[in-house]
Amino acid sequence: MGIIVKNEETDEIIYFVKGADEVVLEMTEKNQDDENLKIQEKTSQHIDKFASKGLRTLCMAYKPLSESEY
Repeated sequence: MGIIVKNEETDEIIYFVKGADEVVLEMTEKNQDDENLKIQEKTSQHIDKFASKGLRTLCMAYKPLSESEY
């Protein structure tokens, strides 16, 4: 599930998404640098740890959009 929000003061457009960890993490894997991939791997480790304890997880991500992408 996602939503697009526009800040009327700055005209910044941001896409926010939430969903199951597998879906959101797969969406965020594209076009990342090494540091972001390391952060994502660490996040995946945390999610696995939570799941092993029977906890459910929900991930959130965002992406600034250009006017043409909007």
